[in-house]
Amino acid sequence: MLTPAAVSAVLPVLSGGDTNTLVPLFAIGVFVGFTLAQAGMVVHWCREARRPMAREDRPSTAPAPCSPACPPSSSPRPGSRTAPGSS
Repeated sequence: MLTPAAVSAVLPVLSGGDTNTLVPLFAIGVFVGFTLAQAGMVVHWCREARRPMAREDRPSTAPAPCSPACPPSSSPRPGSRTAPGSS
């Protein structure tokens, strides 16, 4: 956390406070941040899509496939929940 703080403190000094220089850097930072956040959500949803759901947690209609990036898993994850009465 100290490195980004130091870089953000030095950038205005190096640019001379010129907003024409700082605004594109801000835009790049926002773009990278949102892209990384979205990539993390894709990983999260792909993992959730592979996890078998207990019968009581399943939606009443069949959900659409997540995406080609989330191929279905053929085996349940260790420690996953199962419906009562199933083995």
